[in-house]
Amino acid sequence: MPRPVTKHARSEKWKPVIIFEIKKFLGLIFVTGIVRKPKLELYWSMRGIFQTPTFPQTMSRNRFQLIQRYLHFNDSNAAGTNEDHLYKIRKIFDIVVNNFRTNFV
Repeated sequence: MPRPVTKHARSEKWKPVIIFEIKKFLGLIFVTGIVRKPKLELYWSMRGIFQTPTFPQTMSRNRFQLIQRYLHFNDSNAAGTNEDHLYKIRKIFDIVVNNFRTNFV
């Protein structure tokens, strides 16, 4: 049974995402593939060796986590028992791959 949402929960601070935020979010996702850290939260750390200023300058950690939590590229109800491990992002993945092949291969 899910826990009840309190009035101070992050999800209560949700506001609609604009295209510019999606671009920033996806940019940060790509950077996490280049700059590896053991925990997602460390990208926003202000402690010496862990600092990665690009992340807090681009988007707050809370906003990033909210977008990550609620951003979907598919209909979860239609997913069923699909054998495709990428089914949650299949449509967007295919678009990105096709655009890459068209423009860079």
